[in-house]
Amino acid sequence: RMNQTATSKFGAIQPHLKEGVKLLDFGSGYSPEFIEQVKDAGVEYVAYDVSPTVQGQLQENNIKFLTKEQLLQVENEFDIIYLSSVFHELMSYLDHQERTEVFAMIDNALKSDGKFICWN
Repeated sequence: RMNQTATSKFGAIQPHLKEGVKLLDFGSGYSPEFIEQVKDAGVEYVAYDVSPTVQGQLQENNIKFLTKEQLLQVENEFDIIYLSSVFHELMSYLDHQERTEVFAMIDNALKSDGKFICWN
C-alpha cells in the first residue's frame, strides 16, 4: 500500500527537504520509491518501524533504521520527523502512557528547530 502512495507521501514533505537535512521516517514501513525520492533530494533518510518484518526488509536493502532501543538514545538529531499514515494507529492502539512515551521519544529526537510533520 505504501508503495502506491509514495508520490503523495513524498509530496507532503518535499517543500521541507534540502541538501543536508536528516529525516526520520517514523512508522516507515518499507517503501523503496519514497526512500529513493527522499535520498535524491540530498536528505539523509533514517527509518523507524517496530515491525520485525519491515526491519528485515530495511536491513536486506541496506537502508539505515533505528530500533526502539536505539531511538530512545537519540537526542536532538533529526531536522524532520515524519509520520505518514501512523498517527491514527498511535491514537487507536496505544494507551495514554504508551502514547506519552512515544511522543516524548519523538520530541527528544527532534532538533529544537526541527519540524514534526504528520500526514494521514
